[in-house]
Amino acid sequence: MTDATDDDIWDHERRFWTGHAPFHDKTVPADTIMVFGPPLGVTKGDAARKALDEAPDWRGVEMSEKSIVRPAKNVAVTGYLAEGDAGNGAIHRVYCTSVWIARDDGWVQVQHQQTPAPEH
Repeated sequence: MTDATDDDIWDHERRFWTGHAPFHDKTVPADTIMVFGPPLGVTKGDAARKALDEAPDWRGVEMSEKSIVRPAKNVAVTGYLAEGDAGNGAIHRVYCTSVWIARDDGWVQVQHQQTPAPEH
């Protein structure tokens, strides 16, 4: 299942923010590494999944400054600014990167990083 358009990858990114556990069950493998701001920092595998499962569902996400590269047929690397409401009414802004790879059962996110962005 290595065939995925850039639009497909961006749909995966959107669903990463809004799909929560059902989507993460399929797309966040045990060999993922994620980097968040304090207090989580660097996390991987089950700890990354636990952090995602405990995070609030975003009610929506706007992605801008989007960039994507395809260094190999089965790899997509994204960079973007995410803005959304994490359920508390405040708009959160983070710069993000992700690495997606195609495996036999679909595209999975093996790396995700977030850096707080300045407020408007």
